[in-house]
Amino acid sequence: MLTENPGDDFTHRSEGTQSCRIEATESVPGDPDSRVVMNSYFTFTDDKPEWKGTTISFDV
Repeated sequence: MLTENPGDDFTHRSEGTQSCRIEATESVPGDPDSRVVMNSYFTFTDDKPEWKGTTISFDV
C-alpha cells in the first residue's frame, strides 16, 4: 500500500500484539515524508493507544 498523498492511510497489524492506522500528512519530493498515527493498540504497553497522535518523519 502506497501512501504518497496527504490523506492516504494504511493499517499495520502484527499477530494480535499491535495494530495502528497511519495517515500520510506530507509528501514533498526532496523533503522528509511525514505520517501521523491516527489510532494504535499495543498489547505489550500499559498505555494501549500510546502512539496515537505521534508524527513520524521519514528522510528517504
